Amino acid sequence: MISGARTLVIMVALVVIAIAGAAWGWAALTSPFPQRVATPLCTNTRVDAGDHLYASQITVSVLNASQRVGLASRTLAALSLDGFAIGNTADAPKHTDVSRVQIWTSDPTSPAVTLLKDHLPGAKVVERSENEPGIVVVVGSHFRKVVAGPRTIAVTTATTVCSPALS
Repeated sequence: MISGARTLVIMVALVVIAIAGAAWGWAALTSPFPQRVATPLCTNTRVDAGDHLYASQITVSVLNASQRVGLASRTLAALSLDGFAIGNTADAPKHTDVSRVQIWTSDPTSPAVTLLKDHLPGAKVVERSENEPGIVVVVGSHFRKVVAGPRTIAVTTATTVCSPALS
């Protein structure tokens, strides 16, 4: 091949590569950023009879039914120190009448509720569903504090708990 022809072929190839690279770069530069996928705080997990259920497998959300600012956050922080997984904190729905502490759940006989109740002396268990992840604790103006309790419970009948989601 003639020297000039070889140079021309190389130059054309380099121009094609440069144009392709510029097109790819422009497409990457102008494309939208990937959106973050919202992962749930917890997912339903089956626990079989004979297994142990640990506090770390139980997601807890806390609602504040008092005028004490930060009560839900402090309560959830104390529960997380006892090993429970962190859900949400929020104000309780208007006109919620809770003096001390209640546990709202759709399954009052769940071992998860039993384990949680051991950390909340005097807690009343109420069969009620709420739009918060996990088991919902509602604290009122006369709520004192979370107490140390067991971190595990033996499961006697198969159950489903809302456990922290793996990300």
